[in-house]
Amino acid sequence: MKIVKNSVVELHSAETELQQKNRYLQKLASALAIGLANPFGSELVAIIGDGHERNNREALLTWVLYRRREVFTQRLEGSCPLEYLAAELQYKLDAQF
Repeated sequence: MKIVKNSVVELHSAETELQQKNRYLQKLASALAIGLANPFGSELVAIIGDGHERNNREALLTWVLYRRREVFTQRLEGSCPLEYLAAELQYKLDAQF
């Protein structure tokens, strides 16, 4: 009985950690959107999104979620993931236009 209880607790902890990471990624996407001239436009959907997003903010979230591993690697290395993502986004947009 104790083993099952510990497993349940560990699963709950893992779910909470995943939720925290997703919330962090959502905040990063929101911070990137603040820097956009038109965060509610839809120009970025075709460039960085999957095509199912309705606006730039949703496209940014999709793009950030795809870079989850890079974001958390940057955090472990002590770098600022927001600066990294902003530079990557700017590079992608410059290459597109």
